[in-house]
This record gives sequence, structure tokens and C-alpha cells, in this order.
Amino acid sequence: MRDDERTLRLLLKAAPPSARAEIFEAAMRGVDLTTAEFGDDLLDVLPRDVRVREARRMLGLRAVGDVAQRVRQMTAFLPFEEARPVLAELTRRPDADERGAGTRCSSAARGASATRRSSRRCWSPSTGSATSRTRSGGAC
Repeated sequence: MRDDERTLRLLLKAAPPSARAEIFEAAMRGVDLTTAEFGDDLLDVLPRDVRVREARRMLGLRAVGDVAQRVRQMTAFLPFEEARPVLAELTRRPDADERGAGTRCSSAARGASATRRSSRRCWSPSTGSATSRTRSGGAC
């Protein structure tokens, strides 16, 4: 299961929220997380404290830090006050797509502080409709 992120996500999603941290920790026991990256879908089902911890850890990875879109995605999982400086800078970019990504990610970070991430939907300029934040072409 620890090698299959989709299966782990489904297990966590089916589990009561109060048990998810323990299940995730058990699944990761013995796993070297120094270079591990998790997808947005898995982070979406983690409890807030674990999700924030993992987002911070991944922001420290070179593989994430070298890709602007991944930095935005992981930053959107942080508490809004922590994410605001990075995401606000995006909203002031001259490129409209970058400004839009900054606005979507800021909204995602704001919502993560108050609601379950997986229930939110964002506008995607690539599809022209509201889509899951993690599946939209214009996602964070």
C-alpha cells in the first residue's frame, strides 16, 4: 500500500477523519521520506496537521523547489498566513495565467484553513468550467 498512493488515498478517504493520521503514519513507517513526493489527491485526505507538515517537507525538496507549479501547489496546502506572501506575489505578475494561478492558489490556501480541501472546486481556464482543484489544467 505504501507504494501505491491511490490505494492509500482510498483507504484514508474511507477511514474516519480521526483515524487518518494514525493510518498514514503506520503506512509511512520505515519509508524514507527524504525525497518522497505525494500528490495533491493524497494530501487532500490527510488531517490538516499532517497535510501541512508534509507540504512543508516537500517544499524543502529540490524536485519540488525547482518547479514553480509544484511550489505553488504545495504552498496552497499551508495555512493561509504562511502561504500569503508567496501566493500574493503571483497575483501581481504581468502574465494573466500566473495571476490567475496565484488567485486560485490563494483561494485554496484560504479555504484549507476553514474547510476540507477535497470539497472545493476551482475555475479552470483550460476547460472553461469549475473543476476539481487538483485536476484543473490551470490548477495551482
